[in-house]
Amino acid sequence: MGSRRARRAHGRVQPVHSPKKAGPTAAISKTQRKKARRSQLRNEIISAAKAARKAKRTQPPLLLAVVSVCGARDEEMRALCNTVHATETEKSVQPFETCILSREGKNERQVLLAALDLAKVADIMLLVFAGRADMDIQSIELLRALRAQGMPSIHVMAIGDGAEDPALRKLRGRQLAAESLGEDHALRPIQFWPQAKSEKATNNKSALRRIFAKPPRVVSWRSRYGYMKVESALVNNASSEAAASLSLCGYIRGRGMSANELVHVTGFGTYAVAKILDCATGTVLSQRDEHQGEPVESVGEVDEMMGEQTWPPEVIGDEEVDEDENDTEKLAKQYDQSLEAEERAEKQMEQEQFMMDETEEDKLSDMDEEKMIVDEEEVHRLRDAAKEDSQFPDEVDVPVNRPARVRFAKYRGLKSLRTGEWDPKEQLPIDYANLFQFRNLPATRKRVLDSAKEEGEKAKAGNCENFVPCGRKVYIQLQDVPQDVQASIIVTLQSNQTPVVASGMLRHENRRSVVHFGVQRVDDEEDGQAIKAKTPLEMHCGFVRFEGRPMFSENNPNSDKHKMERFLRHGRYTVVSFYGPAIYAPAPALLCHRNGSVIAAGSALGADVDRIILKRIVFTGYPFKTQKRRSVVRFMFFNADDIRWFKPVELWTKLGRSGHILEPVGTHGHMKCIFDNVVLHHDTICMTLYKRVYPKLLE
Repeated sequence: MGSRRARRAHGRVQPVHSPKKAGPTAAISKTQRKKARRSQLRNEIISAAKAARKAKRTQPPLLLAVVSVCGARDEEMRALCNTVHATETEKSVQPFETCILSREGKNERQVLLAALDLAKVADIMLLVFAGRADMDIQSIELLRALRAQGMPSIHVMAIGDGAEDPALRKLRGRQLAAESLGEDHALRPIQFWPQAKSEKATNNKSALRRIFAKPPRVVSWRSRYGYMKVESALVNNASSEAAASLSLCGYIRGRGMSANELVHVTGFGTYAVAKILDCATGTVLSQRDEHQGEPVESVGEVDEMMGEQTWPPEVIGDEEVDEDENDTEKLAKQYDQSLEAEERAEKQMEQEQFMMDETEEDKLSDMDEEKMIVDEEEVHRLRDAAKEDSQFPDEVDVPVNRPARVRFAKYRGLKSLRTGEWDPKEQLPIDYANLFQFRNLPATRKRVLDSAKEEGEKAKAGNCENFVPCGRKVYIQLQDVPQDVQASIIVTLQSNQTPVVASGMLRHENRRSVVHFGVQRVDDEEDGQAIKAKTPLEMHCGFVRFEGRPMFSENNPNSDKHKMERFLRHGRYTVVSFYGPAIYAPAPALLCHRNGSVIAAGSALGADVDRIILKRIVFTGYPFKTQKRRSVVRFMFFNADDIRWFKPVELWTKLGRSGHILEPVGTHGHMKCIFDNVVLHHDTICMTLYKRVYPKLLE
C-alpha cells in the first residue's frame, strides 16, 4: 500500500525543491528580460532602416510621369510639377524627378508614342484631372494602351475646381481605375493645390507622403533589362563621315547594363556600345570586348551556293511556244507565265501602296492634327469583303476563262489539316535566306534569362566585372550612329516634348526572325476598320517597335499547321506573324495603325521560322443529277482537264458527306462523283485546297 505520505499524495508528483542558482542570471527579473528584448528589437529596426536608406542612396531618383487625362492644361501641369518640387518632403523619401506628357502641338500618334515611351521607364504615374469636364476619347484610348503595355504604380491627382468635390473625385477615380487597372478596381484621388499658399502646404505635404508611402510597383517584363531615360546627348567625334560616336547621359535603371550588350534607342535603332563612362569622374566602368560582345548585324548573309537552301521556282520570261511541244511543256510555260504575272501584280500593288503611304505622311506632317485620309469606298469594300468572308469562309470562284490548274498551281489537297504532312523547309521564299533560326528556343530563352538574372544579382553585390549596376549616372558611348539619327535624337531632347529611351538587349534578341504575337482586338467593333492580312501595321513589343506587313492565323495547339485568317476579327484570339527581332516571351505587344491608333493588344509568343501558316480555299459546286450515293456536279470547274487534275483531292458536302471524283462528263465542267451516303439535291459540294503563306517586308 505504500507509506502514509504516498497515500496522501493520491498519485500526484511532488515538486523537487532545488537550491537557488548563484550567478549573473539570478539577479535578472522578468521585467528586465522584457526590456532587453525590446531594446534588441529596436536596434534591429534601426539597422534595417539604415540599410534601407543606404540602398535608396544607391538607387536612381524615382521618375514621376505626370499625364493629363481630363481637362488639365500644360500650364497647370508645369505649375503642379514646380509645386511638387518646392514642397518639403520627409528625409526618408527617395529623391525623385518629374516628366510631363505634353499634348500641345502634337497629333494623336505623337501623344501615344510619347506616353508609351514614358510609361516604359516611369516608376510612378500620376493621372491628373482638372475641372468638371468629362474624359475624351483620346484619353480613354491612351489609358487602354498603357494598361496593355503594363502600368507602374498609379495615383490619381485632382487639381482645380474639381478637387474639392468629393462626389466628382470618387467618379473620376472609378473611371480612371476601370480604364487603367480594370473594372474591379478603384482609385482614391489625391487633392493637390498648385501654387499653394502656407495654409495648403501641409495638405500638399501629406499628399506627397501618400504617393511615396508604398514602394513602386515592379513591372515584370522590363525588370530583366537595363534601361535609362536619356537626359542629354553629345556627339564625340563630329566629322564629315556618315556615322560617328554618340554619348547618351542618364541614370541606369532596372537590371544594369554592360558594354558587351547592344543598346536599342526606341524609335532610332540598335547600336553597339564602345564603353560606359561614369558621369562624375569619367572612369571607364565597362569596355566592349569584340570576342564576347553581341554583333550588331541583324540579318544573315545569303550563301547562294548552299545546296540545302530551297529557293522559290525561277521565273521564266515570255517566250514563244513551239507547236511541237507536248502538253506538259505547254502547261509548264503557262504556269511560269502565271507566276511572273502574279509577282508583277503584287510588286505593283506594293509600290502603289508605298507611294500612297508616303504621300499621306507628307500631307499629315503639314497638318495640325494628324488623321489618316481614309477612302470611304475602300473602307466599305473591306467591310463587305470581311462580311462575305464570315458568311462564306474561304470560298472562291474558279475563273471561267483561265484553267484552274494554272491559277491555283501552288495549292495542294490535304486529307487532314491536323495529321497531314507538310515539309517546313519546302520552297521557302528568298526572304528566309536572311533570317535566323533557333535550334531549341525554350532552352536558349531559359539560359539567356537565367544568365541575365545572375548578372544583375552579382552587380548589386559588386561581384560582377565589366557590368554597371543600377543607380549610376553614366555616359553610354554608341558606335557608328548615322548623322541624321544623331540630329533627330538631339532635336528631340532639346524640344523636351518626347522622352528618349535607351535599353539593353539580351543575347540574340537583335536577330531577325519570324516572330509571333497572340493578340485580341481592343478597338470599338462598330467604328473599327476591317484589317486585312498583309496590311502595313506597326508592332510595339517591350522597348522595341517595328513595322511590317503581318500575316494572321489561328492558334492550333494540336497541330504544327495553322489556318490563315484573312481578317483580324473582334472577339477572337489571333496569332500575328512579323519579320522582326526575336524578342523573348513574355513581353507586351501592341498592334497599331501607322497613324497611331491601337488595334489589338496581347503578348509575344517567340520566334519560329518553321511555323506553317496555310491559306485555305474552298471550291463549291452543286448537284445537277443525284441517284442515291452518286451525283453529277456542275459549276465547280469549267473544263475536263481541270477535273482530271484535281481528281485525287477528296470532296465533302455541307451536310456532312464525303466522297471523290469519278470522271468528267462532257467538256463543260460536269463531273461524276460518289459519296459515302445519299446526296440530297439541295446540298453543296466542296473541295478544300491549301497553300503556305508568309509575312511580307515593308519596303
